[in-house]
Amino acid sequence: GGLSGGERRRLSVALELVTDPRVLLADEPTTGLDSFQAEKAVGLLRRLAARNDVPCVCTLHQPRASIWKMLDHFILLAPGGRVAYAGERKDAVGYFASLGHPCPAETNPAEYFIDLVSVDTEDPARRRTDADRIDRLVESWSEHGRSDVLPSPPREEGRSLRRRRRRPHSFRRFLALFNRARRQNFRAISVNFLRLCASSGLAVLLSMIFPGVSQGAPTARSVADRTALLSYSVINMAMMALMKTLDLMGKERHVVARERMRRQYSGGEYLAAKMLAEFPLDAGFSVLYAALLKRATGLRVGTGVLCGTLSLVTVACAALGFAVGSFAPDAETAMTMGMPLMIIYMVVGVINPGGVNPDDKRPIFLDWLKMASPVKWGIEALCVAEFKGMEFEKKRRWFRILDTPRMGGLALVNNGDEVLESLGLKDLTWKNLMRNLGILVLVELGVSLVGLNVNGPRFIEANQKEKVENDGCVSNTRKFRTKKNFSERVEGSNKMDESSIRSKGSIPAANRAISKAFQVDVSGVL
Repeated sequence: GGLSGGERRRLSVALELVTDPRVLLADEPTTGLDSFQAEKAVGLLRRLAARNDVPCVCTLHQPRASIWKMLDHFILLAPGGRVAYAGERKDAVGYFASLGHPCPAETNPAEYFIDLVSVDTEDPARRRTDADRIDRLVESWSEHGRSDVLPSPPREEGRSLRRRRRRPHSFRRFLALFNRARRQNFRAISVNFLRLCASSGLAVLLSMIFPGVSQGAPTARSVADRTALLSYSVINMAMMALMKTLDLMGKERHVVARERMRRQYSGGEYLAAKMLAEFPLDAGFSVLYAALLKRATGLRVGTGVLCGTLSLVTVACAALGFAVGSFAPDAETAMTMGMPLMIIYMVVGVINPGGVNPDDKRPIFLDWLKMASPVKWGIEALCVAEFKGMEFEKKRRWFRILDTPRMGGLALVNNGDEVLESLGLKDLTWKNLMRNLGILVLVELGVSLVGLNVNGPRFIEANQKEKVENDGCVSNTRKFRTKKNFSERVEGSNKMDESSIRSKGSIPAANRAISKAFQVDVSGVL
C-alpha cells in the first residue's frame, strides 16, 4: 500500500511549501506520470502558486493542451540552451505566426513550438533546414526580446515579492522533530519486537552459559564466571545500541540534509529531538535485560545498579552511533566506520584475566583509546559494584583449595576486594566510573553536533560584484565562451545538454527571462 506516482509528486510539492519558499522550482514535475496525473500535478502547482502568492517555474516536456492553458508565461529553449521565446503564453501563437510559422488548427501549441526548435538528425538536408530555422527564431527573439516583453511590475526599492511567514519558534521545531521520531519508534513494530526477543533471549542464554553464577553465597570459583558474565552483558548491550543508531542515522541522512537545506531546523534541534526520543527506548531494553539477568543468576550487584549501568552504557553507545553517523554519508559507510571502531573499544575495554601490573608501561594512545571506550567504563563499573566488599562462602581448607579460581590473576584470592586489587580496580568507585561514562556521553554528543554542522548543507553566496555581460556570463572561475552560429556545430545531435551551452548571449538571455518569470504566477520552460 505505497504511494502512487501522482501522490508522490503532490507530496514533494507539499514538502517544498512547508518551508514557505520565495520561489517554487519544479524540475520535470510531470515526467513519469500519465496525462491525467500530469494535469493534476500542474493544476496543484497553479492553485498553490495563486493561493500562497509563490512564483512557480517548472520544466515541462510535451505538455498536453489542458496543461498548456494553465501556464501564464513560458520560455521556449532551443538546442544549446538558447532562448527562442520568453513571454506570455497567450501572445506566443501570434508572435510565431508573424515570423511565418502559424500554428495549424486543432494542434497543441506546445507540441508545435517544440517541433519548431527540434532538429531532424536522420536527414542531412532537413538537419540544415532545421538549424537555419532555429537560428532565425533565436535571432528574431534576440531582437524582439530587447523590448522587454516581460515587464517588471513597479515595486518599492528593497521590497520583497511578498511577506514571508514567521519561522516557528525553536521549541516548536524541536517538538515537531521529537513527535516525528517518537512516531517512528512506535511504528517500527518488527524492529522493537526483535530487540525485545534479543534482550530477553540473551539474558536467559548467558545465565545458562555461566552456571557458576548461581543463587546463594558467592564462591571463589565463580569469580571468573561473574567477570565474564558482566563483560558479555556490557558488550551485548553496547553492540545492539550502536548498530541500531548507525543504521538509523545512515537512513535519515538524506532526509535531514534536504530539510536542513530548506532551513527547517538546525543540527542541534535534530540531535536533541533524536536523543530524547531514542535514549529512553534504548535504556528500556537494557533495563529489561538487566532485570531478567538478575532474576536468573546470583549476581551480587543490586538490580538498580545493574539497570542503571547497562542503561548508561547503552546511551553512551547510542551517542557514539550519532557521532559516527553524523560524519557518514549513508548507512553502509556508517556501518563500515562504526563496527571496526567498536571492536577496538571492545579489545581495549575488556578486563585482562591475567591481572594488571601497575609498573607496566603502555603506549599513550592505548590510554586514550581506553578513555574513549564505553565498554571499559561499563565493565569496570559493574565489576566494582559486584566485587567490592564481597565475602566468599566459608569452607574447610581442602574444599577451599579446590574452589580457587582457574584464572592466573585471580588465583588464591580470599575476597572480592582482593579480586579488584588483582584487576587494578581497587581504588575505583562505582560513582566515579559512572561520572566518567556520563562525561563520555556528553563528549560524543558534542562530536555529533560538530559532525552535523560540518557535514550540513552548504550554500554558495551570490557575489555582489559578479559581472553579467551580453557576450558571456563571467563569474569567478567560469567563463562561457561564445559561438557565432548554431548551424556550424550541429553534428547529428539535437539533445539539450547543460554542458553544451556555449552560444553567444544564451546564458544571459535565459537568466534574464527566468528572473523576470519569477514575478509571474506559473511559468513553464519547454
